[in-house]
Amino acid sequence: MKMDKVSGHHTALPLVSVIIPSGDSHSTIKAAIDSVLAQSYTPIEIIVVLNGEVGVTLSIISGYKGVNTFRLPEANAYEARAYGASMAKGQYLLYLDADDCLHKDAVMRAVTTALANSADIVQLRLVQFARKAGINFHWHFPCRYDTTEAFRGIVADHTIFNPGIPAKLYRRSLIATFPDIKYKGFWGEDRLFNMLVFSGRPKVMYSPESIYYYRYGGMSRDLTRKGLTDEISRVKELQTEYLRANNLQSYIPDVERGHRFLLEAIERYKSPDILLRLKLLIARLLS
Repeated sequence: MKMDKVSGHHTALPLVSVIIPSGDSHSTIKAAIDSVLAQSYTPIEIIVVLNGEVGVTLSIISGYKGVNTFRLPEANAYEARAYGASMAKGQYLLYLDADDCLHKDAVMRAVTTALANSADIVQLRLVQFARKAGINFHWHFPCRYDTTEAFRGIVADHTIFNPGIPAKLYRRSLIATFPDIKYKGFWGEDRLFNMLVFSGRPKVMYSPESIYYYRYGGMSRDLTRKGLTDEISRVKELQTEYLRANNLQSYIPDVERGHRFLLEAIERYKSPDILLRLKLLIARLLS
């Protein structure tokens, strides 16, 4: 029995399964796992699902006791997340990318929000971070987290609500079986998954005290990657098909507007060198 931080009474707190899908993340996964082990909330299980090429990542994970590790050599990230959900025992699931970290009170505060509001999904606060020239930079993710307009944000506008699978505490019964998103690619998995989940109008809350540290950089910021515009267009087609099939046509203009915005962002994007990146980080930190 644990002390319930919501009511102050002794009660059984729900188990939270933290699921970490990972390819070759040997340089970052230790920090990710350590941040889970350091949580002030204790009923936690850690599930790592290794997919694709993993390098020496497995040997790093092997140094931990109590981390449930699974290997899916042919899987992509979406399939790894789905497998993690199928193996999880927790009442709530939280996805953590292998290059990200959690604040020590992130899970406790997210669970507190879920229990106090009977929420199906709790969005954690995204704080981006980077380390340059020995200096740690942090800045808040530019998002309003409007829970009343969460579905609109998921399908089209991430300034309203972030569409990512990580940094959300999900009630396990909501996503125990992952939906078929009819897509295999890198960019659109999260958006399509959450479109299907959020279209059921689950109760969504935002917990600004639950901090998820999101690493700046990596593939998710690579707007010059070959084939990205084709992926974005394919995701738009799938979103539109789903909205029409489920009598949600009123959101199609939002999808089209979001698609135009993304294509324009790719057109404008110029990959900055290290100095310009540093200046950008400093400007954001001071803004």
